[in-house]
Amino acid sequence: MAEPVAQTPPARKPKPLALIYKDYCTGCEACIQMCPIKDCIVKDSGAESPDKSWVYVVPQKCIGCTLCVQICPWDCIEMIPREQYPQGAPGSYTGAPGSVI
Repeated sequence: MAEPVAQTPPARKPKPLALIYKDYCTGCEACIQMCPIKDCIVKDSGAESPDKSWVYVVPQKCIGCTLCVQICPWDCIEMIPREQYPQGAPGSYTGAPGSVI
């Protein structure tokens, strides 16, 4: 049997991922306009009405640039270390800013 190849650690620490707290998001889409990655931040398609809409981050597409955090007028976006990022369906986290870390 072949011996397992030792994994070398990455040259840099991975960037954190953006997390949008849906209970605080107004759905203004400022973050969508600012994000350089297509479909990284998407509008929830299951919103009951336009005034109850919100957006969420697709963590697999997030590059950790922090532009969404900088532009959000409601301060409902936070950068979370990858190892602490909530494990669930994208857009399903309902905590408050500061509750993950």
